[in-house]
Amino acid sequence: MYRIIHQLPKGCWVGDLSRKHPNLEIKIMSLINFDGFCTARADIKELNSEHMNYIKNHPNVYNVKTYSEQVFRNTVKVLCSCPLTRIFVKTGAIPTTPVDISCGYAEWEAPLEDDLEIIELMKQLRKEGLTAMIRKMKRMDLTKRQREILIKAIEEGYYEYPRKITLSELAKKLNMSKGALSDILKRIESKLIKAYFP
Repeated sequence: MYRIIHQLPKGCWVGDLSRKHPNLEIKIMSLINFDGFCTARADIKELNSEHMNYIKNHPNVYNVKTYSEQVFRNTVKVLCSCPLTRIFVKTGAIPTTPVDISCGYAEWEAPLEDDLEIIELMKQLRKEGLTAMIRKMKRMDLTKRQREILIKAIEEGYYEYPRKITLSELAKKLNMSKGALSDILKRIESKLIKAYFP
């Protein structure tokens, strides 16, 4: 598994929109590529009429439909030509969704095991003059017991803010001492952090 962060080229509506409005939270929830075009379903937090007009009037956008309108989040479907489509098709590295978009950059996970495909993707992106970074993600090798404890801690609201359960209460539910639970949670958290930031 790889984590890929790359620059979006000028002419890509979502890249242009995120550069013009850097505070927008944009997630591409689905992406279908075909013959140099693509259809993207995007969740955009606090999308307003100015943003919508920008998308509709973008030179590479052919059609925009609003799926749902909520107070803080909108879902739009956009048919567009995408300069990256041919790169994704050529390398076989089609972005998995969701794709996080921020300030002209896309970040996504690629479940590619073939290092040559990743190398080719990076080569093609750089050939287009786009900044690209890649990080191989480590597996999070939690033991069965650690997974059970982590799931229980999440279910009980230990990691919510504010916490819904104290360490002592969680330890009681797991039938273990507070000290032992604290040690196990620290080991779990350490593994998760190291997996995310190798």
